[in-house]
Amino acid sequence: MDRNRELLAHLSPELIVSVRQPEGPAIGRGADVPGNARHPGARVLAGRETAQSRMVQDPDLRDAGLVASAQRIEHYEIAVYGTLATWAKQLGLDEDLRTLHAILQEEKRADERLTELAERIVNPEAAQA
Repeated sequence: MDRNRELLAHLSPELIVSVRQPEGPAIGRGADVPGNARHPGARVLAGRETAQSRMVQDPDLRDAGLVASAQRIEHYEIAVYGTLATWAKQLGLDEDLRTLHAILQEEKRADERLTELAERIVNPEAAQA
């Protein structure tokens, strides 16, 4: 458990899983987005990653796998928010576009931070395992 806390200490706030529902005229009409805990795609990915991480015994390898799994989820969210932002732009939903663009930038920063964590700390340690 201490090792997980140590790993989490390297993560920035944007990596904390958000369960907020973005708000805006179109979004408020029931759109389901990755930040929403009910989103089936993100829930399936997270569940799969949790199950797979239990199969790895070496803590360094497990950490590398967890960071890779977090990046997979971030990439999924980037794709979804990017698509929704494009649709909002095409539909002239400027308020939604601003909200989605802000969330998209948060997701990209989270992915960059995960890449940095993997390259500087987690992957080198896993390579030594």
